[in-house]
Amino acid sequence: MTSSQPLQRLDGLKSRVCGTWMQIMGSTGDALHITPRQAPRCGIQIPAPPASRQQASKPTRAYRNPSYHNLLVYLYKSCLTPEETLDAITSGRSNPEEPIKSGDKILELDDKLDFKIGFFSDARDIDIKKNIWTYKKQREIVRRMEIYRGEVPAGHPPFLAGSNAACIEIGSPLRGVQDIKYPAQDDTILEMWLRENVNATWHSVGTCTMAPPEKMGVVDAKLSVRGVEA
Repeated sequence: MTSSQPLQRLDGLKSRVCGTWMQIMGSTGDALHITPRQAPRCGIQIPAPPASRQQASKPTRAYRNPSYHNLLVYLYKSCLTPEETLDAITSGRSNPEEPIKSGDKILELDDKLDFKIGFFSDARDIDIKKNIWTYKKQREIVRRMEIYRGEVPAGHPPFLAGSNAACIEIGSPLRGVQDIKYPAQDDTILEMWLRENVNATWHSVGTCTMAPPEKMGVVDAKLSVRGVEA
């Protein structure tokens, strides 16, 4: 929850309370990487480097160094439509850009709609640990904003009443903000909530194979879809 007014929010644009002289594409956000020095703060152990340069140039699922990839991407915007809210609510999300552990295999044409996506199943628990850290860090960023007025419980883990991590509602910005302390019980609740709520989404870019028809190609060298007439 925030103190922002319709003129300052996305729902103000969507509901035509205000307008802009040009269309703005994209979202506001940050991309973060993890370094060996920062990894212990997330409870993550960076694996030992490969024995040879050849191994280092060809990372595999067996050896995946988290510092090679984005830890996550933060996006800050309201994901609610004008019909859902005209209140001062803003929301965000974090995208684990490339999980250390993937699912069983690439889907085949005849596969049933039943497969393991592999979320949070890597042997070193890197994926779940970085998402726990992400939730906490993103929350601390928002708590320090002048417009911050508390949280909407529906978008947070069900922390027990009386916990420092429980959602609050306030009438003015926080001053002298200290990071929320999460005891083991709260970490357990947070981990369970992440496992039950983190999900995947599709992206329409780069999902069609460029190859000859005999190799199951979908598009040709000119990006024209095979078998489709203009």
